[in-house]
Amino acid sequence: MQCRFLPYNVVCLIREYSQPLTRPDWRTIKKMTTFDLYAYSYRHLKILTPLMEMLIDNIHHTNWYNIYIAIKLSGIYIASIKYNMTPEEILRIKGMSDAVAYHGFWGDEQ
Repeated sequence: MQCRFLPYNVVCLIREYSQPLTRPDWRTIKKMTTFDLYAYSYRHLKILTPLMEMLIDNIHHTNWYNIYIAIKLSGIYIASIKYNMTPEEILRIKGMSDAVAYHGFWGDEQ
C-alpha cells in the first residue's frame, strides 16, 4: 500500500525495521550491544557524520562506557571498588576484557 505523505524509501525503511517483530524468527536476531557499537564506530568509520557523532556521544553517557574508561585508566581493581562490583562481575560485561587487556588485569594496585 502506497502512502501519500511519506516518500517510498521511507516507507521501505519502516517496513524493513518493523519486520523483526512480525517474522517468526525474530528471537534469533542478534542485538548489538553498546560495546559492539563502540567497537564498530572506532574501528570502521572514517568520516564522522552528525548521526555518528550523536551515537558516540550517547555511548559516552552510558554506565558501560564509564566502567570501560575507569578500567582503562585505573585498572579493574579500582573500577570494581568505584562501581561496587566484583572483578568477575565486571569481566562478564561484554567488552570489559578489552579494557583490562589495555591496562592490565590489576594494574598498579598489587
